[in-house]
Amino acid sequence: MILYITLTLILSYLLTMLFSIRKSQMLMMSVYSNKTLTLYPAGLPATRQMDFNLAKCNIMSAITRFPLMFPAGYKLCNSPLESISCHKYLGVFIQDNLEWDSHMKFVKHKAMKILGLLRRNFSGSSQYVKTQVFNSLVRPHVEYASAAWSPFEKQHIKALEAVQRCAIRFVFSDYSQFSSVTSMQHSLGWDTLEVRRHLSAATIM
Repeated sequence: MILYITLTLILSYLLTMLFSIRKSQMLMMSVYSNKTLTLYPAGLPATRQMDFNLAKCNIMSAITRFPLMFPAGYKLCNSPLESISCHKYLGVFIQDNLEWDSHMKFVKHKAMKILGLLRRNFSGSSQYVKTQVFNSLVRPHVEYASAAWSPFEKQHIKALEAVQRCAIRFVFSDYSQFSSVTSMQHSLGWDTLEVRRHLSAATIM
């Protein structure tokens, strides 16, 4: 049931992304016999005197099971476009194989970087202050748009939980390898990030 909800949310997110392009930015397409697809702006430069930044225009094809043996080339205003395997859209990294490895690495790296900054600047603060700065500055990064990319692989789930476990040690200022992080988590009354994602997905549905 949870997997079905997650797949449904991912599909709805991708559809929203496809239909979020403004009408003035729609493209007209012409296909040639040499497998080259040429894209032309639909009146945008003429009506608004604007040009596309071709250096920032790329092509990404989401093909998982049966990749194309002879992929087509793409051009925009007669300039070839570079094919990419990962693209950042609204803060979420989307891969051509529809996996979330790149986004998981980005989220964990950013959260741990901020958490390290908090450890250096709030080491002498109270547990209440440490909890507030974690909830305000770190947790939003590991939960942003989680309804779309909520992980189901154990390696990704453990990677995100490691961020919160480090934060729990930061709150208690206890970095001993003999201390129980689970016990400290229960004393704080924190749910795991996985539980929080499921509750968030259920709320959205």
